[in-house]
Amino acid sequence: MNHNDTQYWKMLEERYFDGTATDEEERLLLHFAATTTDPAFRELQAVLGFVCAERRQSKSTRNKRRMAVFRYAAAAAVLLAVGTTTILHTISTGSFSTTPEEDIVAYVGGQRITDETEIISLMDSTLLAMGTGTDIADQQLQDMLETLD
Repeated sequence: MNHNDTQYWKMLEERYFDGTATDEEERLLLHFAATTTDPAFRELQAVLGFVCAERRQSKSTRNKRRMAVFRYAAAAAVLLAVGTTTILHTISTGSFSTTPEEDIVAYVGGQRITDETEIISLMDSTLLAMGTGTDIADQQLQDMLETLD
C-alpha cells in the first residue's frame, strides 16, 4: 500500500482509535501525524500530542521517584556509616561517657558551632532540603536518565 495515500493513513487512524493498531503501526502513525499538514488529520494530531505529553509527564514522574529513592538510600547509607563508625570508635576506645571536650561540634561555612540545639536544627533543615526542590546536579542526572529511555 502507498504510504503517501490519505486512505492508508485514515485506515491506520481508525485502527489506532479502535485499539487494534500494532506498535509498529502506532509508531508510523505518530511520525506521520508529526509531519503532515493535511487538515483532515488535526484531530489525530491533537490526540497523539496529548498522548505524547502524558507519556513525557509519566516518565518525568517516574524519574523523580527514582531520584527520591536514590537520595533516601544515599542518606541512609551515610547515616549507617557514621553510626557504625561512631559505635566502633566508642567500643575501641572504651569511653562510654562524654566529657565537655567531646560535645557535639559542627563546622558550617568555616564557623564552629557547639550549641546542640542549633546543630540538630541545621541537620533537620538539611535533611528536609534533601527531599525537596531540584538542584543542578539532580536536573543534570534526570536529563541523562531521560536520554537513556
